[in-house]
Amino acid sequence: MVDMENLLVMATAWTGLLASNDLVIPDTKNTHNEQIIYSTDLFRKPNKRKIALQKRLLAKKIKKQIQRNVDKVLVFAPHPDDEELCCGLTLTEKIKQGSTVKIVFVTNGDAKSFDFDISKSYGRLRKSESIKSAIHMGIPIRNLIFLNFPDGYLDKLDMTTPITSSYTGENVTHFSSYFPGRLYTKKALKSSIREILIKEKPHTIYFPDPQLDKHPDHAAVGQIVMDIITEDGLKLDTQAYQIHGTKKVAALSLPNRLKLELIKFFPSQFHSPEYKKFMEHFASLPEVFKGSSPNSQ
Repeated sequence: MVDMENLLVMATAWTGLLASNDLVIPDTKNTHNEQIIYSTDLFRKPNKRKIALQKRLLAKKIKKQIQRNVDKVLVFAPHPDDEELCCGLTLTEKIKQGSTVKIVFVTNGDAKSFDFDISKSYGRLRKSESIKSAIHMGIPIRNLIFLNFPDGYLDKLDMTTPITSSYTGENVTHFSSYFPGRLYTKKALKSSIREILIKEKPHTIYFPDPQLDKHPDHAAVGQIVMDIITEDGLKLDTQAYQIHGTKKVAALSLPNRLKLELIKFFPSQFHSPEYKKFMEHFASLPEVFKGSSPNSQ
């Protein structure tokens, strides 16, 4: 005879009539009226497509969770080389810890000569030096943002009237820049920085200290970043750095070899014994920042 109980279990499982994975059937032969629990999983064929889909969804969920926990770092460098001078060792350590690091170069550092071709060529050279340095640190090229605003003019930008660089003859950003064709105005620069902050959503940012850094371009960039943070109420871990001006920090007993190695990626800046000494002395200084965490803002 056919076992009716087992037949019922199998039929129910294959037709998908069960809301749960288990079917409970009274055991009429049991004097204590106990129940027998049959697991319908025993009769189901594994759905390979469903399992694969579940794995993909789980992988996406894990990836999103990891991304939420990873520190996203954004560095604002007025010129190529500032990113290394201010925080090359810090960024290297961040990368080792798994942080995502992106660098925004506000200018190409092309204030070289009143001969436009010479200045543009010099700007391309400095750009290539920063690219090589970033790759050496483990930062991919796609994480480098070049805005191409005018070197030596950031503190002189009018809010709406474009200025023309006497070094390149340009008054708009180059077609190869992150935001091509933007006028050389303070409004355009501020808008560019704000758009990057909105898009990248960094947790930590490094930028020039507008009070301590005495280079006009640096102070201008630092002030714009601070203004945006205040105006938009951004909750960020802010780390302000100083490149130019008197530094109130004690020098290291010996130059840091890794920092010196990073500085050597910028031979264009060794154009005089004095400036070579200026560059290399950063290897003997600790990287210090004036910081503010989101909780203290």
